[in-house]
Amino acid sequence: MSTARLSALGGAALLAGLLGWYALIVLPALPAFRGGALELFAALALGPICHRLPERSLWLMGAPLGVCARCSAIYFGFGLGVLCAWRAGAGRAARGWLIGVVPTAVDGALALLGVWDSPLGLRLVSGALAGASLARLLWPVYLELWTGARSRGPAWLLD
Repeated sequence: MSTARLSALGGAALLAGLLGWYALIVLPALPAFRGGALELFAALALGPICHRLPERSLWLMGAPLGVCARCSAIYFGFGLGVLCAWRAGAGRAARGWLIGVVPTAVDGALALLGVWDSPLGLRLVSGALAGASLARLLWPVYLELWTGARSRGPAWLLD
């Protein structure tokens, strides 16, 4: 099978996995799933990676999503970044990826230290920027693992 075909298949597999992850985040907030096994599974799966504080979460139909607003933005930004990288055919890491991660890291660290409580809009924007940047960074690595084709040497991280 050609590398291009393997890349397309790999992109589709990653997007399918992301859709499953998004379902785990969103479905427990829907009335039909509240209080059921899916809500419990989501709490067990998502609890170790996010504080899940309702006051810091996006709400859907009267219930918080499975992760906080910042984590939601990171995950959905990551998906958007994957779509952009896949569509652009990017076979190497985007330049400046670190610039997209720094605002979220600084904002999160300041909030954790109690220096300030960032507003929802800032958490959403910085989280989405970080997610998209990480996707552009990790996309070439994923392609190399999926296809077995090496696009560049180890210097890709510094681009």
